[in-house]
Amino acid sequence: MKALKSEVARLQSEARDNNEARQQHNSILKKLEHSLNEANSMIEQYNKEIELNHEEIQELKRIIHENDQKHEYLKKELEEAKRKLSLAEMKIAQYGGNFDESLQSSANNFEGECEKLREEVSRMRKEVAENTSQYKDYIETLSAQLQQVNNQYQTCVMEKNELLGHKEGLLKQLQDLEKQISKERQTGPSLSQSNVQLNEQLAAAHQTVEDTKILLDEKTKHCNNLAEQLAAAVTKLQETELALEQLEVPDAKLLQAAMESDRIAASRAIEQNTSLKSQLTELNTEMNHSIVKLNNEKLDLTEKLQHAEYLIKELNGKLGRYKHKENLVYTDSVAQCPMIFQKDYSVQTDVDDLEIVVDPEHVTPEAMKLLEEKLKKTMEQVANLSDEKQRLEHLVLQLQGETETICEYVTLYQNQRGLLREKVLEREKQLALLSKERKELKEKLSQISHLLPELPLVGPNQPGAGNLPIIDDATSRIKTLLTEIESSNLVQDKLDGTPNTFHPCLLCSGKLITV
Repeated sequence: MKALKSEVARLQSEARDNNEARQQHNSILKKLEHSLNEANSMIEQYNKEIELNHEEIQELKRIIHENDQKHEYLKKELEEAKRKLSLAEMKIAQYGGNFDESLQSSANNFEGECEKLREEVSRMRKEVAENTSQYKDYIETLSAQLQQVNNQYQTCVMEKNELLGHKEGLLKQLQDLEKQISKERQTGPSLSQSNVQLNEQLAAAHQTVEDTKILLDEKTKHCNNLAEQLAAAVTKLQETELALEQLEVPDAKLLQAAMESDRIAASRAIEQNTSLKSQLTELNTEMNHSIVKLNNEKLDLTEKLQHAEYLIKELNGKLGRYKHKENLVYTDSVAQCPMIFQKDYSVQTDVDDLEIVVDPEHVTPEAMKLLEEKLKKTMEQVANLSDEKQRLEHLVLQLQGETETICEYVTLYQNQRGLLREKVLEREKQLALLSKERKELKEKLSQISHLLPELPLVGPNQPGAGNLPIIDDATSRIKTLLTEIESSNLVQDKLDGTPNTFHPCLLCSGKLITV
């Protein structure tokens, strides 16, 4: 009986030890679950950072597209300046040596503008090449980091599944051990009852001693079997503890290494994000400068248009005054012509009369002197009148030439005013198209920003296959919006169009070359 009681006490102590071991295993499993939750939270953070990097990549693509458009616009301005320079050179060649200083200064200004535009285009090309190379390198690094994060996520998911399977196996083993312990606890009181019955049987009758001995032997065997089973269970528990410790140490090392690498990658991504944000701010400032430049050019064009209108008004006034003066001179010359002819006729008649009346035989020296003086006066009057007539004819021809040149200048200024108005209209249309495209891009980016928060909600916390259609739908919508943004070429189509706003004057039609 004492042996049985000691055996039962030993079994109870072993059961308590098993309970303590089970509690330790439960604490280990809780620690593993906590580490898995931390790994899932880190994966969520990395997914969010990846989405932010995707947004920044799309924004950088949009900025590259805007820089390309700006480059094309500057190229068009350079071509237009070259065209203006060629037109100015042809005008100078047509006028020959009679061009004034204003045309020479305008030609020099056009040459300076062409040089500035060439330098600006070369600088923009270099900047675009540098930006494209930087963006390609950044996209490659981001894709490599994204691949690393995806690989780490897959390894974490596999480790999580393995740990869950191991946890389930341990739980099953613990349940089996609990069942065995409960069975042993149930058999403990039955053994004590049988011992009491045996004592009663021994006290009651000595005939049943042998039977009771046999029963005791059987019970001792059964207890020995139970003890062996408990020992085997304890050894199994020890083995499982060792296996858990062996599994826990490399997993912790792997998790620490993964966390360190993830922290390093996150710090690098943050640095790259800050650099990209600084580049984005610089590009925004450049875009604002370009808009201000467009507005200033528009104001310059309006001022030039007003100045051209003022010059046209002045030239029209001068033309009217010259025409009035020409008419006055013409009327005066027409009115003076009969008088001159009459004077010439009278002088000629006087000369003839003098030639007829004069008789060289009866002429005195005084009369000859008087006749000579009168003849000299009449000849001087004839010479003066002929000079005045030639001067008036030359003045009439000069006024006619000036009126023709003024008419040519008026037509040229009218054509220039038409060109300036067309340029102003084109600039206004370009600004309207830019504002429209900017609104469309803002709407599409707002749609993308509304769609992006849906991805982390169905991403790493729910790794089942049921969320794949939702993720595919969101990603397909985002891809369609991005393709629409990349294919939006309203300004590109406008910039690619060839300007057809040159209208030559009537006097130069057929003589100038259309550039």
